[in-house]
Amino acid sequence: MVTWEDYELTDIPFRETGHIDTSLMDVRLNGKIFSKDGFEPTFDKLLSLISKDKSVCYLRSHKETRGTGKSTLLAAVYWHLKDESSKEYLPTWVTVHDYRTVTHLFSRILDTFVTNGVFTKIHEKLEEVTVDSISSLLSKKISSPSPSVIDAVAKILSVPDGQLAWKYQNIRRSIPFVSPFEIFSYIMMMYSEIDSRKIIVFIDQFEEYVQFQRQSRKLPQLAEDLKDIYRMCSQLQNMTFVLTLHPVSESDFESAGKELLHTYGNISENAADLEEITNKQLVSVAVKYLKYYRAPNAPNDIEKYHPFTKEAIDYIAEKSHLNCRTMIRLLHNALMEAREEGQLKLSLEFIKDPKTHEAIGLGVLES
Repeated sequence: MVTWEDYELTDIPFRETGHIDTSLMDVRLNGKIFSKDGFEPTFDKLLSLISKDKSVCYLRSHKETRGTGKSTLLAAVYWHLKDESSKEYLPTWVTVHDYRTVTHLFSRILDTFVTNGVFTKIHEKLEEVTVDSISSLLSKKISSPSPSVIDAVAKILSVPDGQLAWKYQNIRRSIPFVSPFEIFSYIMMMYSEIDSRKIIVFIDQFEEYVQFQRQSRKLPQLAEDLKDIYRMCSQLQNMTFVLTLHPVSESDFESAGKELLHTYGNISENAADLEEITNKQLVSVAVKYLKYYRAPNAPNDIEKYHPFTKEAIDYIAEKSHLNCRTMIRLLHNALMEAREEGQLKLSLEFIKDPKTHEAIGLGVLES
């Protein structure tokens, strides 16, 4: 049985699916493997926007299709802040899955704060969760805090951590007239009295959230939510939201919040643009993955493309239609096919064998 060691690898470098989730331990899926080649301007621009204390900034692509590299670059900035600037920032990662309302979305953010230790610090500072202890902690931020909001915060902080997000999402059942933004703001103001780091909330695939609002004819509500987000960030001054957008979602987002965005700053002046990826960049990405999984006892003079030839990787990159996710899937398929056939060198000739070509997912090879 051919193993990955036979390819001078510790494991297969590429996964069939390319979904990014920073909470995962697998570096192929958590965004820690990142080729900065060609992405430097976008990477630096997004960091610059964050450093300017923007309330909301954007990472946008010029294509609607997935796999353009937004999630990977967003994760690279997340890991940079987490690894290099831990004293200044507290990065938080949220992926849009099936969140249909802003309350659902903020519930997920609060759930992530549980993991980040935000609520542990709040509990330690309060010692005991009471209306008086919460009011005391908020006294430096708000002269006359709302009793209803404080009561809601007390109810949320009194439940076990695992139920906290659920309690936030359903708090209106017991306190119907309290805004979820008010509750969130109070909690974050409490935290700002404990920890001076600025919280950067990365919301990956935010475009899916915008698309759902359009499909559900809820764009007017999206505009109201956006207004509350800006108002909340201005009040807190310790939080920045980083959102991903593509052309269709950007158009919907601008349509919903046109007047507000004009007041706070148009998307274009608060956005880092991800340019269309090139074949050269795709090859650099492939090499980065191969290098990470290179066997420690591999020969010093081994080619960086091994077990592929450069021509084979160039070909697969070209056939990926400038889509990073597609390329990674095809490289995965190629390695799995080679291992099954006992082929130790993935040359262009091997890739273009009609049977192999189709099995990898490159389609029927035209004669």
